[in-house]
Amino acid sequence: MRAAVLLSILACAAPAAAETIALEARPAVGYKKGRPHRIKVVTLGWTDVEITTARAFLVMATAAAEDGVELWIRSGFRSHDEQRMFYQAYRQGWGNRAARPGHSNHQSGRALDIYLGPGAYGWLEANARRFGFKRTVKGEPWHWEYVKRPRKQRRRARRATDRV
Repeated sequence: MRAAVLLSILACAAPAAAETIALEARPAVGYKKGRPHRIKVVTLGWTDVEITTARAFLVMATAAAEDGVELWIRSGFRSHDEQRMFYQAYRQGWGNRAARPGHSNHQSGRALDIYLGPGAYGWLEANARRFGFKRTVKGEPWHWEYVKRPRKQRRRARRATDRV
């Protein structure tokens, strides 16, 4: 019983551990269903990511590294102009499939294109859901989105804090 409570508390604390890394958030204009809204982004590696997604990714990448798997982000948040460029390339036949500007989940900051090095895809398939990530685009095994912490973990976390 005590071990289960401790594990639940640690599961709650994991995102906070990522918070201790110095992430300098800055404002950006994100889009969801064609409508602009304010978000905060941070830079991870060489790409921008919405801050909540970044924290979850850092926790997930740490867990993957403990299993000997490296996770790298190839593409994260996209501005309206960047998405327009990707969409135009797609429409002209020389780019990957891309959503219309304002309608890409990359513009919400929650979608990540992850480099699939050795073991990465298998690890993500088996574990990403535990960290709130899910593969959402058929035919694009590199495209993962932060949807939120799974309901079961949220319930466990709530119960653990109620007991403390």
